[in-house]
Amino acid sequence: MPNRALFMDRLSHAFSRYKRYHQYQFAVIFIDLDRFKVVNDSLGHLAGDK
Repeated sequence: MPNRALFMDRLSHAFSRYKRYHQYQFAVIFIDLDRFKVVNDSLGHLAGDK
């Protein structure tokens, strides 16, 4: 599963492509993982991003 850094990198590339080629389309899907908040709350967001 990609982490936040890879997601932000890919999103940046998608926006750059859109700026050059306005016909380029992309979508972002947000998925909420059950009980993942426990990982972030107990170990911190950096651990959750790994």
